Amino acid sequence: MLAIHIDNHGALVWRESPDPEMKPGHLLIDVCAAGVNRADLLQAQGLYPPPSGESDLLGLEVAGTIVAKAEDVSGFQVGERVFGLVGGGGYAQRCLLDSQQAIRTPEDMSHEEAACIVETGFTASEALIHAGNLTAGDRVLIQAGSSGVGTMAIQMAKLAGASSIMTTAGSAEKVQACLRLGADVAFNYRTDDWSVEIERGSVDLIVDFMGAKYLEPHFSLLADEGRLVIVGLLGGRHASVDLGQLLRRRIRMVGIIMRSLPRRQKAQIKQRFMDRWWSAIKSRQIRVPIHARIPMHEAQEAHRMLLAREHFGKVVLISSE
Repeated sequence: MLAIHIDNHGALVWRESPDPEMKPGHLLIDVCAAGVNRADLLQAQGLYPPPSGESDLLGLEVAGTIVAKAEDVSGFQVGERVFGLVGGGGYAQRCLLDSQQAIRTPEDMSHEEAACIVETGFTASEALIHAGNLTAGDRVLIQAGSSGVGTMAIQMAKLAGASSIMTTAGSAEKVQACLRLGADVAFNYRTDDWSVEIERGSVDLIVDFMGAKYLEPHFSLLADEGRLVIVGLLGGRHASVDLGQLLRRRIRMVGIIMRSLPRRQKAQIKQRFMDRWWSAIKSRQIRVPIHARIPMHEAQEAHRMLLAREHFGKVVLISSE
């Protein structure tokens, strides 16, 4: 098969690669589409290695057609369309998919749509509901509202009954797009001082991608018993903060990550997501904005697009013959 490899200079190269070897509990799929995530950029830079036992190829979410299955797998058949979360290997013509993570693709859903759901959807759901304990009436700040996770989180928070959804984005056009998705207030972080414009002590839940850079303003914005859920560290991992605030105001700070979790926990995350959101996704109450569809052999361009923060929603790779 052909797959994207990282060469000695960090460039993404489309070249021959061994087919994946079947593992118990897995499906082998012909990859029709693969979602592009910031984690892929970090891995390409040598900053986010795959967990032990996973493919060292890029790609954490895929959609395609089953071409083979392990002997111990039941409930799926060769020829079915499926999508799901993988530990690596998505930037390739073929990929192993854990049957516990496989989801049948609805007839009216394209491979491209399906390939953009799980990494962003699982992360947004875990941040808002499981870690963030979002309840109806909460006031929510979602950073990076134009990202894949951000666009999902805005829609989920709306359906969950948040009374106020605030977000940030990097251009006037993206601000307007976030408002159309359901945000009540959106700030252009390049021109607006959101940390001043939002009332101190008024936010119940913050979903944060920046880490250290925004830690101090986030603490000032949180209400008593507020929750800060960190899903990324784009603004650094080392910060100095007055921990007395956590005690006095009963603030809860939680970090989440999925790739390194054991199989059982990933299956639980998938089930929580399906129980809460699957009907809304099938009915398009929640949709994944796709910014660009790029042939897989041009993955370098997809990564450039994410690095430049040109996208709104998702960039997806489509199969290259």
